[in-house]
Amino acid sequence: MGCPDIGVLCIDDEDLLSAYVHDASPLEGEVPEGAFFPSTAEEVVKVVKWANSEEISLYPFGGGSSLVGSPLPFRGFILDTSLLLDLKVYPDDRLVLAGSGWVLSDLNREVGKHGLWFPVDPGSVDMATVGGIISTNAGGIRAVKYGVTADNVRALEFVTGRGEIIWSGAWAKKSSTWIRLHQLIVGSEGNFGIVTKALLKLVPKPVRRTVLMIQVDNLEELGVTILELLKFSPSALEMMDPKTISAVNSNPFAPFKMPEKFTLLVEFDDEEQDEKANEVMKEFGGKRGGEELWKYRKLAGPSLGLVKGSRSDWDVAVPISLIPKAIEYVYERSGDWEVAVFGHVGDGNLHVNLLHPPGDEWTKKAIEKARELVCDMSKELKATVSGEHGIGLLKLMLLSCEVNNDVIRYWKALKSVFDPNYILNPGKKIPL
Repeated sequence: MGCPDIGVLCIDDEDLLSAYVHDASPLEGEVPEGAFFPSTAEEVVKVVKWANSEEISLYPFGGGSSLVGSPLPFRGFILDTSLLLDLKVYPDDRLVLAGSGWVLSDLNREVGKHGLWFPVDPGSVDMATVGGIISTNAGGIRAVKYGVTADNVRALEFVTGRGEIIWSGAWAKKSSTWIRLHQLIVGSEGNFGIVTKALLKLVPKPVRRTVLMIQVDNLEELGVTILELLKFSPSALEMMDPKTISAVNSNPFAPFKMPEKFTLLVEFDDEEQDEKANEVMKEFGGKRGGEELWKYRKLAGPSLGLVKGSRSDWDVAVPISLIPKAIEYVYERSGDWEVAVFGHVGDGNLHVNLLHPPGDEWTKKAIEKARELVCDMSKELKATVSGEHGIGLLKLMLLSCEVNNDVIRYWKALKSVFDPNYILNPGKKIPL
């Protein structure tokens, strides 16, 4: 088809378009027919109205850091958000109005000039965009204190599948006016609209942080320690199991080696951090550290993949009190698969890694095994099938484990209101 002449920057070179076939998941899309690069909401409207007239699909694409195939195209056209870069900081109100194309690390450099910080902190902070984290309701290391994306969105500007520019949400901290359409957009993976601007809450940038490492011998001790540490209101509380520690120890980029035990990293960033750290060390032992501990933790996923050649990461979340049972459940039900678990235990988010693919077609088999594990966990341990990555394509088969058909019918009804011709990211999150 090629790029249409609608006054919006567009490319249709197949070699360039092949960059959109992959994200950070093990899945693969199809080469799109073209890619638009709008720089304003009005240009997004032009693209959406053209796509409706041609009955062609649009796939919003941010930083490409999705782990579940959320933005992957299947023919149609990409709508690349990288030029949506409006920015206005309101330091007195601790707000920023940011275009959806801003990469989080770049955004934080800008708001940091005002002594502020946007606290949603996923592992992909140097790739993930404002639009992308809104699309999946991303979380991350510091969600235990600062919440996930939905908790930090005050309002949104977005373009519906009808081609209408909508603003939803209040500038005021307190408002009972709005039916929160903007919160429907958060986590919808582009099904209801394309985010163009977001009014985001900011917090004072921590002057410094104190990080402690605590190791325990078994799951029972792990569960008790997690609950006790949460009483100190940490800014982060992370866990790595012995197999994860073993993998990171073997990584040549690891800053040091640790004993292969269940390991907790707890961080404090408030004014009482020294007092809290001293109390924790007195009660649980442990060692003080700094950025080298976070460097070690961030090597967890890559190291597991490096050791085994491949891994499949499933980000389930459970009530915090059930973390030990959930980990034990994974170990007992892993069957032929080798497994490792790490994650954000401060909010119950576990990354269950399937490591040893039995034979060929390991991605398909990993999905089947994850479906078995996660479906049963959702029933027996109140688990959610996606804590922070979204559903996309990879987890679409797991959706029915947690969400019944009556609810999905309402999701489809909402999509038909926002996007009656089903042109926006079809087949992701909401089954066709």
